Amino acid sequence: MRLIHRVVPFGFVACLVCSSVAATEPEPVLTDAALRQILQERIKAKKAVGLVVGRLQGTNRSVVAAGTMSLTSSRPVDGDTVFEIGSITKVFTGTLLADMANRGEVQPNDPATKYLPPTVKMPSRNGQVITLAHLASHRSGLPRELGNRPPGENKPSPAYGPEMVFEFLSGYELPRDPGSAYEYSNLGMGLLGDSLARRAGASYEQLVLDRICKPLGMNDTRLKLSEEMQNRFPTGHEYDLKPAKGFERLSLAGAGGLRTTPNDFVKFLAVVLNPGDDRVSKAVKASQAVRTNIGVAGVEVAWGWHFRTVSDETITHSGLVSGFHSFMGVNRKRNRAVVIFSNCSHSSDNIGMRLLDPQGQPDESTLERYVGTYEVTPTFALTVSREKYDMYVRANDEPNLEIFPVGRDQLYGPGLSLSFRTNASGMVTEVILRQGGKDLRAVRK
Repeated sequence: MRLIHRVVPFGFVACLVCSSVAATEPEPVLTDAALRQILQERIKAKKAVGLVVGRLQGTNRSVVAAGTMSLTSSRPVDGDTVFEIGSITKVFTGTLLADMANRGEVQPNDPATKYLPPTVKMPSRNGQVITLAHLASHRSGLPRELGNRPPGENKPSPAYGPEMVFEFLSGYELPRDPGSAYEYSNLGMGLLGDSLARRAGASYEQLVLDRICKPLGMNDTRLKLSEEMQNRFPTGHEYDLKPAKGFERLSLAGAGGLRTTPNDFVKFLAVVLNPGDDRVSKAVKASQAVRTNIGVAGVEVAWGWHFRTVSDETITHSGLVSGFHSFMGVNRKRNRAVVIFSNCSHSSDNIGMRLLDPQGQPDESTLERYVGTYEVTPTFALTVSREKYDMYVRANDEPNLEIFPVGRDQLYGPGLSLSFRTNASGMVTEVILRQGGKDLRAVRK
């Protein structure tokens, strides 16, 4: 058995000051200087090349940066550096669905096939059809990526044209009824973006510009970069810090195709944090209104958005593509929001969550309890390890997969969750791995 790794898709204690989030509830907030030190330590540990953090605390905005455009450049990254945001694009796609529904241009329960060419056969099962809402909430039954890519090819689905997408759809058999279960799907969300664009008679990029970016004054958010923006676009780096290879996006841009800057994205983040009565705000609120559990305690999904509900409720998404990692999060209870962009594949989710909800994150001693090897069979074992707050799991000799805490004794990663069980004295003795709708029990060695 193999763990599902996040393939290129379309996953603090220092210098605290008091900032009054509410009149009766002062809370420690990390200073810019302390945050910059954390970013620099991340770079020193070879888990980043350049990092930029945008923060909102109420109406106060700040941007903190560290590192460079590439390992071979001394040019620093800053708030105007253009980053790939990968799967954070999905929250724009979900917002577009809500906006078009608000305008009466589509209905969430419309069959997805309504917006495909008539020659394309959309899969169905037991008389149940895939709707636009199913695509937006990862409940369509479609797989994570295209299954008809050339043998040995690991490019993400957006590197393949519409014809290959349509060919796959016409021959695919759903493993479950649409709407019956959650399965994260770049294919599904990308298909939604393409379908909405086809309905609007525009490209996906133009639809995002017209419906979201222009109303918010976001002039540095694009699918295709101008020559001037290209000059501000850094080199992406893989986990080993080698330069990453990009790819030409031919379809499915709504799953992970957008590029933006920290300064530009913060404008969108401000609307998500405190939505008003304008069209974009109404679309954001509508896209977050219908939520379902993903099968992991304390994690719910809406139209592109993920909600963590164990401690403070936070709204998050992250992205990984072509040697870039991104994280965005909103904590309305604390009136704060965070975005972190990196030109390296290593995750920054843990930094983001500790900025958003520091009191809800486990300390190092708690995380250390989970470290160890857990045997499923004599020939198959899971190894859980950590580096400070970063947690990993691997199966046998496979590469590490990063996992994240969502509650006491509960961690999750792309496509899986780990539930740790303890004995009467509180010692962790086993873990239940849930993946693909199946549970595996592993006993600590």
